Amino acid sequence: MLALLATLSIAHAEEGEVEYVTELTSPQQLTSDNGNWSRLFPAEDGNWNYFRASGGDYLHWTMDADLNLISSSKKLSGRTDLVDHAIDLCPDGTWLHVASTNTYEGANDGARIFRYDENLDKARNYNLAEGDTEYTYNDAPAMCSEKVDAAGFQAVTGELGRLIILEKGKPTVAREGTLKLDPGIGGSSLIYDPDNDEVLHIHAWPLGGILVIDHYDGTDVEWVKRTEVRLMPGDLDNIYWPQSVNRIEDHYFVAHMYRDESMAWNQDTGNVYVSVFDLEWNLLRSIPIITFPEGGQGAMQPWLARNGDELVILFDQSVKPYFVRATLSFDADTDPVDTGDSGDSGDSGDSGDTSEPQDTGSEENAPPIADAGEDITVDDIGYTLTLDGSASSDPEGQELSFSWSLTGVPPGAVAELENAEMPQTILSPDAPGVYTVTLKVSDGVAQATDSMQIIVGSPATGCGGCSAPNPGTPGSLAWLTLAGVGLLFRRRNQR
Repeated sequence: MLALLATLSIAHAEEGEVEYVTELTSPQQLTSDNGNWSRLFPAEDGNWNYFRASGGDYLHWTMDADLNLISSSKKLSGRTDLVDHAIDLCPDGTWLHVASTNTYEGANDGARIFRYDENLDKARNYNLAEGDTEYTYNDAPAMCSEKVDAAGFQAVTGELGRLIILEKGKPTVAREGTLKLDPGIGGSSLIYDPDNDEVLHIHAWPLGGILVIDHYDGTDVEWVKRTEVRLMPGDLDNIYWPQSVNRIEDHYFVAHMYRDESMAWNQDTGNVYVSVFDLEWNLLRSIPIITFPEGGQGAMQPWLARNGDELVILFDQSVKPYFVRATLSFDADTDPVDTGDSGDSGDSGDSGDTSEPQDTGSEENAPPIADAGEDITVDDIGYTLTLDGSASSDPEGQELSFSWSLTGVPPGAVAELENAEMPQTILSPDAPGVYTVTLKVSDGVAQATDSMQIIVGSPATGCGGCSAPNPGTPGSLAWLTLAGVGLLFRRRNQR
């Protein structure tokens, strides 16, 4: 049916892993018409609001719950010179639309701001820029929230981008500020965090696989701190276009692109991923939605839309819109991956100790304490290592059961644990890198887990010279296996 289906692969979680996004469907073409900047928002009546750019304007359709068109197209701006688009649903049911234009000096040298009412009738518009040689206005992030309405734009030179704070309910500018420019602003997201009264700007380094979250004060919109999360290990790994960020329960879901720059790709296309974080931006899972193993003509412009337990992932390929449907699942939520980085928490650097009480039917049982032992460093493969969890204990002296598992391995490793149901387990590493081993103990009522790491040799990290002699130090590394893909993860906070 689609050329797309012959070139991509859909990855799913390994059995027993927390998936967050389950029951992914095969990709389907959303409409037969050409266009890009496909965006989807749930409507209160169970239908969907669907937007797409075409003919220099931004168009709207109504779709039913099964994503079938049930209305004709509606042109929103009535213009023919709009290029790139960002649209957001405001808390009062109105809409904010930001679009770039090609005017006098070159491509994307202008921008217009539009406000629409609940019925998507144009209320007001504002000509923000024309022929501007100081900024470019393509791929702009825009946000409409209960406190701040804003948009950001890339500077041609310098270290700071342009941030505009809009008047509530109006397209006009209330005041201006700045956004940290390095990395860039195009293809990024803005979202308001009500818990911390912060405006979050989510963007990414062009190489190195690092997602960047800049925190701004929610009142003055002044920069506060930066959080960086490494999603991919290599110098040529490119995380880009984190254009859609949804807060779902106590998690952030980020739709973004990923591609290996050593492969040949057409223009800005690549693979579509969804990464899941807790509210402190600890990575919980990175999920490949659509991948193109041979490169070439990949996808573009990812988007997330949520309606109840359903998640729809949109993307464009060859100027046509596609979607994948999935089900949200939090049934077996896990603790954040421990990177050994003390960050803002003040932790001293254990690899991770968590307790997971189960439904006991009694309030008196205390959970056991898991102890996987100290981290181990060896200079090369060829060692047979015994890992000892016998220091684990139960406060009430109950007998414990043991279960060891490899929760992270370097590329190329096929080694397996021996005696994985005993207090002591054996591992013979067969590839250099970082192995994460997790011990789960249970007293028959409650359980607890602890992780340790084995560092073999000096893994190639591509992270600016950092190494892994001690996983308990800030900036240390851990290999994870997420959705069947080995991912190198690093988190660091800067104030």
